[in-house]
Amino acid sequence: MIIEHRFSDIVIDIETRRPPADSPAWAMRAARISAEPVEAPSNYKDAEKIAAYIADKSATRLTDALDKAPLDPTLGMVACIAYAINDGGVMTIGDFDNALTPIDAERETLLALAGVLRGVPRYRLIAHNGPGFDAPFMQARALVHLAAARRAGDGRLHAPRRACAGRLGGHPPRARASPAR
Repeated sequence: MIIEHRFSDIVIDIETRRPPADSPAWAMRAARISAEPVEAPSNYKDAEKIAAYIADKSATRLTDALDKAPLDPTLGMVACIAYAINDGGVMTIGDFDNALTPIDAERETLLALAGVLRGVPRYRLIAHNGPGFDAPFMQARALVHLAAARRAGDGRLHAPRRACAGRLGGHPPRARASPAR
């Protein structure tokens, strides 16, 4: 006898954004980047070219780091999440009116996704690069909000009852056969 597992497929995609300019995490990263010395390549011999290189690198490395921030869960933030359950239409979660601060918008977006996932009894998450980016990014950002909520005493955030990070990837579950009697 084969036991059939009925799962809902939830296709998910996240979009990330830069941190706000006044973010404490970005301020610490910017200070560290600014404190690192810039050295010209060893093949530069002319003092003017060395000075120009150092000035150019010093000016652009903060911008370069800020451009890469959306890929770093310690700096970037979840901007919005799109999902579809089975063959249903695509739904989006996010603060599209910019009514909230970025950190509050991210928290509410992640809470809304948690509510969606709680409403589906058995599911399998499917995402492009889900195990490599989406799941770890959302998990890290959710932990940021969980830590902040615990400090503030916010009862809406709690440790997840079931982990979903391992279910990203879209591979169907293996059916288990029970021995014939």
